[in-house]
Amino acid sequence: MSSFNDAFLDGCSVDVSDDYTGPASRALTDYWLSLAAAAPTGPRWTDVDLMAIPNVAPLTIVKDVVAEKDNRVNYVNRYWGTGITASFGIDATGKEIAEYYSPRFVGQLRLLYDFLFTGRKLVRLSGRAKMFENHDSLLFESVQIPIYTAAGKPAHILMAYDFSL
Repeated sequence: MSSFNDAFLDGCSVDVSDDYTGPASRALTDYWLSLAAAAPTGPRWTDVDLMAIPNVAPLTIVKDVVAEKDNRVNYVNRYWGTGITASFGIDATGKEIAEYYSPRFVGQLRLLYDFLFTGRKLVRLSGRAKMFENHDSLLFESVQIPIYTAAGKPAHILMAYDFSL
């Protein structure tokens, strides 16, 4: 198992893994692995049907990877499940990460997402939700899944969260 251990993740651990204990993370992982078995270069967004895993949809985030003018990318939430809103206290549907995270945490996420897209791997994020004000005691586990275009470029990040494990 590879690891991304840096203090800038505010107490969260990040591991390359397909071993999840939370039911939403496990279900999304199993779903993605079933799609990946039929798509040797990895599933595309058109292969994903969140309604195929209806119990997971409320605990799901889908981020679009959006190219910026300065050769950087930004991340915009295409979908932010109702269970995520209830747990984090914010509905970030349609928002860029800089609209709801502090500049420090935006930098941390950019590094995490760069790591996520450095290979076709599932990334497990777990720890305390310090990224949201007044939620630092909220424990979570999350699977972070990169989705690529047919040309192999980063297109989306598919995530599921489990809380207070």
